[in-house]
This record gives sequence, C-alpha cells and structure tokens, in this order.
Amino acid sequence: MSPKPKKPADKKQMTELERARKQNVAKRNDMIQKSKKSLSIVENKAVSYIFSKVKPDDDPDTIYTFDCQEFYRLLRWKKESYTDLRGMLYSIASQTFGIVDEETGTEKIVHWFNTIHLKMSKNGKIISDSKLPGRYVEIKIHEDLMEYVFGLEQQRRENNIFYSAYQLQNVSMLTHTYSQNMYELLKSYENIGKWKFEYGTGTENDIQMRIAVYTQEMESHDNAPAKNKGGRKRRKVYGAAKLVPIIPSSWSTFHFFERDVLKPVMKEINTYTDIEFNYEPSKMDMSGVKRRKYSTITFYIRKKTPAQKKQTDQIIDDAYKDFDDGKIYRQMNLDDFLDTVTVDNEEAARIQAEELRKKEEKKDRDIEKAVYKIAASCFYDDFRQKEIQHLVEAAIKHIRPMRVRQADKEMWAIDFISYYYDKIRATEDDTRTTPYRRLLDCVVKDYDGYAEQLTTYDDPAYIVDAAYTETSVEEDLEELERISNGAQSRSADDAERDDAKQTDEPARKTGFADSPSMDIENMTVEELDEQIAKMKKLLELAELHKQVKKHE
Repeated sequence: MSPKPKKPADKKQMTELERARKQNVAKRNDMIQKSKKSLSIVENKAVSYIFSKVKPDDDPDTIYTFDCQEFYRLLRWKKESYTDLRGMLYSIASQTFGIVDEETGTEKIVHWFNTIHLKMSKNGKIISDSKLPGRYVEIKIHEDLMEYVFGLEQQRRENNIFYSAYQLQNVSMLTHTYSQNMYELLKSYENIGKWKFEYGTGTENDIQMRIAVYTQEMESHDNAPAKNKGGRKRRKVYGAAKLVPIIPSSWSTFHFFERDVLKPVMKEINTYTDIEFNYEPSKMDMSGVKRRKYSTITFYIRKKTPAQKKQTDQIIDDAYKDFDDGKIYRQMNLDDFLDTVTVDNEEAARIQAEELRKKEEKKDRDIEKAVYKIAASCFYDDFRQKEIQHLVEAAIKHIRPMRVRQADKEMWAIDFISYYYDKIRATEDDTRTTPYRRLLDCVVKDYDGYAEQLTTYDDPAYIVDAAYTETSVEEDLEELERISNGAQSRSADDAERDDAKQTDEPARKTGFADSPSMDIENMTVEELDEQIAKMKKLLELAELHKQVKKHE
C-alpha cells in the first residue's frame, strides 16, 4: 500500500503583522448603535486594536499588551513616536462616552480603560521588557465595558443579545473621519440587509447623530446671583459632563453631506471592508409624509461574496506589502497631527493650528456679513460671496406666489442651486466658461424645469402662507358651495335677484393660489364643482401641515 501523499507546505508563512490585522474585533450591537464617542481617528483605531486582543473565553480581569511598534505598522506609519502614543492612551483612559440602555432608556456614562501600565525610562520614553521585546503598554479594559466586550457568544445564545465582529484590517485601512463609525454602524445591521435613518432631524435615529464625533461639555448652573451677600463674586457651579455632537453646518444641505461624507465613506468601505453598501435619500419622512427636503436615507448593506472578499484581502495585502517595501506609507494629515503631537513638533503644530483657527475665524466673519448666511456656509469654498448672493436671488425668482414660506426661501434656493451644481460637476468637460457662469445660466433659465418639481402642493410645507390662511380657504369653500347649490336649482327670480346683487356688490374674489382674482359668480356649475374639490384638498393639506408642525 503506497503511503499517502504529503500536503504541500504553505508557500507563505503568516507574519506577526498579518496575524495581528486578521484578529477579530467584537462589540455588542447596542454599544455600536447607541454610543456617543469623542474619539479621534487614531484613538478609534487604538480602541479597536485592544478589542482585537480579546478572546471569547477571556476573563474580564485580563491585562492586554499594546505593542506600540505593531500599532504604528498597522496604521502604515513610518514614524514611531512613543511619547505621542503614551499621551494618546492616557487621553483615551480619561475620556468617557455615553451608551443608551435599551431596557431602561437611560444613558450610561462609561470609561474605556481601567488600568494603563507603561514601562518608562528616565527620558520619559517607554522601554523594552525582557519577556516582551519592543516598547509596549499594559492595558486593562474598564469594568463598565465588560458586558459589551466579554462573553458575547454566550449572551447571544442565552439572552438573544447580538454582536458584530470584523477583522482589524477592515478598519485599519480607513482614513476618513467618519468611515469607521459608519462601517461599524452598517455592520451591525448587516443581517437585516437594509436600514432607514432620519436625516437632519436631530433625533437619536438621525444618521448625522449616529456617526458624529461628540465632545464633552460641562453643564453650568447660572441661575444663582453673580455675587453673594458679602459682595464677593460667586463661583460658577458645574454639573455633569454633557456629550454634544460636532455636526458641521453644511450637513444641513444634502448635497454637501453627500459630497463630504457619504460618497468618500462609501468608497472606502466598499474597497477595504467585508461589506458593500449604497444608499437612497427620500423626501418621505418616517411617518410617510412627503417633505420639502430630504428627510430620510435608506442604506442597503450586503456582505461580500467569497470571491469579492478574496479580492479585498488582496488589495489590503498589496497595500501592506508596499509599506514593507518602503514604496508607500501614510503621512499624518492635519487631523491626525493635531491629535497626536510629538514634543519636538509642538511648535510646528501650534503654528498650523493657529493658521487653521485664523482661517476658520475669517470664514465665520464672511458668513456673518453675507446676506444669505446658510447659502454662504454651504458654497463658501466654491464661490465668492457676491456670486453666491446672485445665485440665490436668481433662484428665488422661480418661486411661484404662495408656494414657499418666507423663512424657507433660502433653503429652497440652496436645493435648487445644488441640483444644477451637481449636474455641472458631473459634466465638467462641457463647461466652456467658468463653473459660476455656467451655473448662473442654468439657475436663471431653469432648463430642466426643476423649480416646478421642487415646488408642489403635495408637500404640506408649501400650502400655508401669511397672506392666505386656513380661515380664508374655509370662507372661499362656503361661498363656492353656496353658489354651486344655487346654480343647480335656482329659478328665474333667483337669477334676477342674484343679478341685482351682483350689480350692487362687487364680485367675491377667492384667494386660491392658482387663480387669486377668480370671479366665482360667473363660473359654470362644472367649474364651481372643480374649484370646490380643490378647496377641500387644500383644507386637508392645511390640516395635515398643522399636525406636522405640531409634531415638530
């Protein structure tokens, strides 16, 4: 009997870095979906790196080793500053973040790490250990997080509490500020396949609130008098820390939220992770009411096939191979740089931060002086202030009377301008002058008739105007029904009396938007019935609008 053939040896031995980046990161879904974090890009990756070391059967008291050199290689950074890393880990340990408890509905304030042990030399740097060569940090995960990180499979089996797991390399390659938060959020809904979020509502289900970076602010109590009885200045009393989302003002316009967040984040996630997603914005809100602006976004999430996953792994492997070969490596961008600053480069960072601050202050001053402040904020980097003003004024001219409230006209104009600006950006080769001149031409002439599409009676936001209230609609409806009933069964004497009345009194004019000077006395029965139907529809929409405003 011939011996069994030996299995061929692996052509490639897995390196320590490969083993590290293929470790799984596991978190409970409610921690992903209901948390409010204030972590920077690098801090987010550092937390994931520690979580990737947690094994399913680990004891909550386990102490994990943070290998500084390995972490820098995971981020594909050539420069290794252990002073920066030490400061970053201390920063994470001092931070708190909020998690909403689904059972009680209350928000719990929790910490990331409980213990951080650093081996230090006299010059302040982490030194090597005889057992674990290389610079490292010992970290213990805080007890507040134990239920969200440890024993996840057991919780799933016994209590039906679900969690999400992914390879560390899926987030180590992400560089956009919001990519990791978006990836983890969509990953938690992967088994469902799609999920609808609100957009711009400011609620817990708002996609902006879900992916935003939060900052901690102390709540102050200013009700007490400024001075006490002795004339001394009273010290301001602070309460608990409040987590406040950092949401750019430009996100209020979907065009800019899509340009700055959705598209670049989707490109990164679809390229480097184990899932793919696309999205569909809608003007239909969660209650089924059509609004003037986009109010919901539906995300469609799909797990990659084995062939696609293999292709993704190859892209990641090639990126790390180029790093090891010295061909490509990441430099810290300004956001990273300001988050982790070396002692040697503090002065350079201070200068860059000062320049950035001055630039932001100038932008704020320019926007404050602008006639249309929201539009100036949205288009600030694209056009000059005078150009923005001309675009908005040209757009507003397309608004039909009594269709848009005065307070909403600027936002309507921004939506209108953004529609044509998107088309121009997609067809840059067709621009023979400047983008501004081409955009102004499109806004003035409205080639696609988009103004009529944007302004519709189906949207309750357009049906109430200060000059035309629900009361006047009811009066017009009563008048129309009276005349219609009289027209169907009036006698010759009635007609004579009506004619005499019409001679003595001017004809009643309706306030209906399509015919503001309509003479209802001279209408046929069919025309009267048609106008009655329109008035009833208008009243229904007015009532619906009141309910929507009450809900808001």
